[in-house]
Amino acid sequence: MNAYIYDDRWLDDTFHYTGMGTKGDQSFNFAQNKTLNESDNNGVSVHLFEVFVEKEYSYIGQVELSGKPYVEKQPDEDGLIRDACVFPLKLKGGKSPIISKEYLQKAFESKSRKAKKLSDEEVALRAKSAKKKVGTRNTVSQHHDRDPWVAEHAKRIANGICQLCENVAPFKNKAGEPY
Repeated sequence: MNAYIYDDRWLDDTFHYTGMGTKGDQSFNFAQNKTLNESDNNGVSVHLFEVFVEKEYSYIGQVELSGKPYVEKQPDEDGLIRDACVFPLKLKGGKSPIISKEYLQKAFESKSRKAKKLSDEEVALRAKSAKKKVGTRNTVSQHHDRDPWVAEHAKRIANGICQLCENVAPFKNKAGEPY
Protein backbone atom coordinates (compact mmCIF):
# COMPACT_ATOMS: atom_id res chain seq x y z
CA MET A 1 0.00 0.00 0.00
CA ASN A 2 1.24 3.48 -0.87
CA ALA A 3 2.01 5.93 1.92
CA TYR A 4 0.82 9.50 1.48
CA ILE A 5 -1.29 8.96 -1.60
CA TYR A 6 -2.63 12.51 -1.70
CA ASP A 7 -0.48 15.20 -3.30
CA ASP A 8 -1.86 18.22 -1.44
CA ARG A 9 0.39 21.28 -1.67
CA TRP A 10 0.57 25.04 -1.28
CA LEU A 11 1.55 27.08 -4.33
CA ASP A 12 1.86 30.69 -3.28
CA ASP A 13 -1.37 31.51 -1.38
CA THR A 14 -3.39 28.67 -2.91
CA PHE A 15 -3.81 25.22 -1.36
CA HIS A 16 -4.29 22.52 -4.00
CA TYR A 17 -6.36 19.90 -2.23
CA THR A 18 -6.68 16.38 -3.64
CA GLY A 19 -10.25 15.11 -3.51
CA MET A 20 -11.71 12.04 -1.90
CA GLY A 21 -11.07 8.50 -3.13
CA THR A 22 -8.03 6.28 -2.61
CA LYS A 23 -8.35 3.80 -5.51
CA GLY A 24 -9.02 4.41 -9.16
CA ASP A 25 -10.18 7.60 -10.82
CA GLN A 26 -11.82 10.23 -8.64
CA SER A 27 -15.03 12.01 -9.61
CA PHE A 28 -16.24 15.55 -8.97
CA ASN A 29 -19.71 14.05 -8.34
CA PHE A 30 -18.61 11.69 -5.53
CA ALA A 31 -19.45 12.38 -1.85
CA GLN A 32 -17.47 15.31 -0.38
CA ASN A 33 -15.90 16.04 -3.78
CA LYS A 34 -19.37 17.05 -4.99
CA THR A 35 -20.00 19.16 -1.88
CA LEU A 36 -16.66 20.94 -2.25
CA ASN A 37 -17.08 21.36 -6.02
CA GLU A 38 -20.45 23.07 -5.43
CA SER A 39 -19.41 24.99 -2.29
CA ASP A 40 -19.68 28.38 -4.04
CA ASN A 41 -23.44 27.78 -4.42
CA ASN A 42 -24.56 25.26 -1.79
CA GLY A 43 -24.04 27.36 1.36
CA VAL A 44 -21.58 24.89 2.92
CA SER A 45 -18.68 26.47 4.81
CA VAL A 46 -15.35 24.77 4.14
CA HIS A 47 -12.66 24.66 6.82
CA LEU A 48 -9.09 23.48 6.28
CA PHE A 49 -7.11 21.38 8.75
CA GLU A 50 -3.58 20.22 8.00
CA VAL A 51 -1.64 17.33 9.49
CA PHE A 52 2.03 18.08 10.09
CA VAL A 53 2.48 15.42 12.77
CA GLU A 54 0.53 12.16 12.48
CA LYS A 55 -2.86 12.31 14.26
CA GLU A 56 -2.35 16.02 15.10
CA TYR A 57 -4.71 18.30 13.21
CA SER A 58 -3.90 22.00 12.88
CA TYR A 59 -6.78 24.33 12.09
CA ILE A 60 -5.76 26.63 9.24
CA GLY A 61 -9.03 28.50 8.70
CA GLN A 62 -12.08 28.85 6.51
CA VAL A 63 -11.35 28.45 2.80
CA GLU A 64 -13.14 28.93 -0.50
CA LEU A 65 -12.56 27.79 -4.05
CA SER A 66 -10.14 30.17 -5.73
CA GLY A 67 -10.41 28.74 -9.21
CA LYS A 68 -11.95 25.97 -11.23
CA PRO A 69 -11.25 22.48 -9.84
CA TYR A 70 -9.17 20.38 -12.21
CA VAL A 71 -7.98 16.83 -12.84
CA GLU A 72 -4.36 15.72 -12.67
CA LYS A 73 -2.57 12.39 -12.75
CA GLN A 74 -1.56 11.01 -9.35
CA PRO A 75 -0.81 7.52 -8.06
CA ASP A 76 -3.59 5.83 -6.12
CA GLU A 77 -3.34 3.60 -3.06
CA ASP A 78 -2.08 0.71 -5.19
CA GLY A 79 0.51 2.86 -6.97
CA LEU A 80 -1.52 2.96 -10.20
CA ILE A 81 -1.80 6.28 -12.02
CA ARG A 82 -5.31 7.68 -11.88
CA ASP A 83 -7.26 10.89 -12.45
CA ALA A 84 -7.35 12.84 -9.20
CA CYS A 85 -9.69 15.77 -8.55
CA VAL A 86 -7.81 18.82 -7.29
CA PHE A 87 -9.48 21.82 -5.68
CA PRO A 88 -7.63 25.17 -5.56
CA LEU A 89 -8.51 26.75 -2.21
CA LYS A 90 -7.67 30.09 -0.60
CA LEU A 91 -8.18 31.24 2.93
CA LYS A 92 -11.06 33.67 3.27
CA GLY A 93 -9.35 37.01 3.67
CA GLY A 94 -6.73 36.01 1.09
CA LYS A 95 -3.61 35.59 3.21
CA SER A 96 -1.78 32.29 3.39
CA PRO A 97 -1.31 30.90 6.89
CA ILE A 98 1.95 31.35 8.73
CA ILE A 99 3.14 27.95 9.91
CA SER A 100 5.87 27.03 12.35
CA LYS A 101 9.04 26.05 10.52
CA GLU A 102 9.35 23.16 12.97
CA TYR A 103 5.95 21.75 11.89
CA LEU A 104 6.99 21.82 8.25
CA GLN A 105 10.27 20.09 9.13
CA LYS A 106 8.37 17.38 11.05
CA ALA A 107 6.02 16.87 8.10
CA PHE A 108 8.96 16.55 5.70
CA GLU A 109 10.69 14.06 8.02
CA SER A 110 7.50 11.99 8.32
CA LYS A 111 7.07 11.84 4.53
CA SER A 112 10.77 10.99 4.15
CA ARG A 113 10.41 8.05 6.56
CA LYS A 114 7.38 6.83 4.61
CA ALA A 115 9.24 7.25 1.30
CA LYS A 116 12.05 5.01 2.59
CA LYS A 117 9.49 2.21 3.06
CA LEU A 118 8.30 2.34 -0.56
CA SER A 119 9.65 0.12 -3.30
CA ASP A 120 12.13 1.47 -5.86
CA GLU A 121 9.32 1.42 -8.44
CA GLU A 122 6.96 3.44 -6.23
CA VAL A 123 9.63 6.02 -5.42
CA ALA A 124 10.56 6.31 -9.11
CA LEU A 125 6.88 6.78 -10.01
CA ARG A 126 6.50 9.52 -7.40
CA ALA A 127 9.69 11.25 -8.54
CA LYS A 128 8.62 11.06 -12.18
CA SER A 129 5.20 12.55 -11.43
CA ALA A 130 6.60 15.29 -9.14
CA LYS A 131 5.36 18.76 -9.93
CA LYS A 132 7.73 21.12 -11.74
CA LYS A 133 6.86 24.02 -9.45
CA VAL A 134 7.59 23.43 -5.78
CA GLY A 135 5.21 24.57 -3.08
CA THR A 136 5.91 27.57 -0.92
CA ARG A 137 4.82 28.37 2.65
CA ASN A 138 5.07 31.38 4.89
CA THR A 139 6.81 30.25 8.04
CA VAL A 140 7.61 31.62 11.41
CA SER A 141 10.65 30.45 13.31
CA GLN A 142 11.93 31.10 16.77
CA HIS A 143 15.10 33.16 17.00
CA HIS A 144 17.27 33.18 20.10
CA ASP A 145 18.88 36.56 20.64
CA ARG A 146 22.44 36.02 21.75
CA ASP A 147 23.95 38.52 24.12
CA PRO A 148 26.80 40.14 22.13
CA TRP A 149 28.83 40.76 25.31
CA VAL A 150 28.69 37.11 26.38
CA ALA A 151 29.50 35.97 22.82
CA GLU A 152 32.52 38.26 22.55
CA HIS A 153 33.72 37.29 26.02
CA ALA A 154 33.51 33.55 25.13
CA LYS A 155 35.45 34.12 21.88
CA ARG A 156 38.18 36.01 23.68
CA ILE A 157 38.52 33.35 26.37
CA ALA A 158 38.75 30.64 23.68
CA ASN A 159 41.38 32.63 21.77
CA GLY A 160 40.80 30.71 18.50
CA ILE A 161 40.77 27.27 20.16
CA CYS A 162 37.67 25.07 20.16
CA GLN A 163 36.55 24.67 23.76
CA LEU A 164 35.10 21.24 22.98
CA CYS A 165 37.97 19.43 21.20
CA GLU A 166 40.76 21.86 22.18
CA ASN A 167 41.97 22.10 18.55
CA VAL A 168 42.18 25.21 16.38
CA ALA A 169 38.64 26.52 15.92
CA PRO A 170 37.17 24.79 12.84
CA PHE A 171 34.89 27.68 11.86
CA LYS A 172 35.43 31.25 10.73
CA ASN A 173 32.93 34.09 10.75
CA LYS A 174 32.30 36.40 7.79
CA ALA A 175 35.32 38.50 8.76
CA GLY A 176 37.53 35.37 8.66
CA GLU A 177 37.99 35.27 12.44
CA PRO A 178 37.97 31.86 14.15
CA TYR A 179 35.22 30.86 16.51
